[in-house]
Amino acid sequence: MAHAIDCGAPTFYEEKHMTPKERVLTALNFQEPDRIPIDLGGYVTGITKEAYRNLCDYLDINEPISTLDVVQQLTYPDEEVLQPLGVDTRYLFTTDGSAEEDKVKETPEGKIYVDGWGVTRKLSTDGLYFDITDSPLAAASIDELRRYPFPEVANQRDDIAGEVSNFTRAYGDSNFALTTQIFGSVFELSWYMRGFEQFLKDLYQNREVAGLLMDKVVEYWLDFFEVLFDEAGDLLDVIMVGDDLAIQHSLLINPEIYRELVKPRHQRIYDYIKNNSSAFICYHTCGAIRPLIPDLAEIGVDALNPVQVSAAGMDTGGLKRDFGDLITFWGGGVDTQRVFPQGTTDDVDREVKQRIDDLAPGGGFVFNPVHNIQADVPPENILNAYRVARSYGREVYD
Repeated sequence: MAHAIDCGAPTFYEEKHMTPKERVLTALNFQEPDRIPIDLGGYVTGITKEAYRNLCDYLDINEPISTLDVVQQLTYPDEEVLQPLGVDTRYLFTTDGSAEEDKVKETPEGKIYVDGWGVTRKLSTDGLYFDITDSPLAAASIDELRRYPFPEVANQRDDIAGEVSNFTRAYGDSNFALTTQIFGSVFELSWYMRGFEQFLKDLYQNREVAGLLMDKVVEYWLDFFEVLFDEAGDLLDVIMVGDDLAIQHSLLINPEIYRELVKPRHQRIYDYIKNNSSAFICYHTCGAIRPLIPDLAEIGVDALNPVQVSAAGMDTGGLKRDFGDLITFWGGGVDTQRVFPQGTTDDVDREVKQRIDDLAPGGGFVFNPVHNIQADVPPENILNAYRVARSYGREVYD
């Protein structure tokens, strides 16, 4: 039996107060919009192909499901879903996920994907993710690192220009808040290439290697953003950046190591973004990131995603109390570890309302579940979360 999307409120076309863009920008400026802005569809704010397939089946929507991101097995949500859910954002992607899917190779060991940085991943046994199996610089000497063929943005300019052009035609005259896929990884991309354990050792024992690797990654991103801003101009409202710096119970590295080695490199990228665009910066990191929130704000981060509410120190009431005038919380709308996949619709209702009560007052909140919607989240819970975000997200500002 097909089900309709019932968000308990008019579509944004019927909302008389603010456009989606105005709604998001108002929240980012720590003011209260007409309702809470709602986000869905990015690399870290998206939906997996399996969850989307289940949702479309539930709604009797017959749309092709294509690949947005190979590694996380995400898909592009269709306007037939985004608009009734009241999603205020639309995402620019500078790579074609379906073309990347074509690079997946069948081997006797399983499906293998090698990205543009030379990092090899294998499809997990459950078919939900590609996990890293080989890091190209794991055993590299400093000289081998210097000679490694890093990607060159000049070779990607035509592809970037084409994707920007397509995006501009689709949304350039729209009233959506225009946002990018996640860019600017320094710490995380470095350990992808070096191997997690080896790169952490480098940060403490071989800083010449760690520093050179991160510097090469930074130079790539500076070249990338130069091309992006050449092509996109002032089109973009939000630039998504990020590095996972934390896990469930703690930071991944000592705060002083971050401040000495990683933070200055983040600063170079974020200064470039601020000096060459009017976009807000939204930083993604999972985990218990609380101790570094002031550092992120200091280097120009305007919003924090995904606000992992189940991690240590990430109580939303405390976060709002201590940092609500410093940074916008972009996420944290519903716990995706337990409540979203395992809870009832009533559980989801209570969870979303609690997060709204904690994070919405005074603006500075954009609703999104904690990270991507995973394969085991029931369609009923997805629809209920966005329905409550729309309806209660208006009441909280009345």
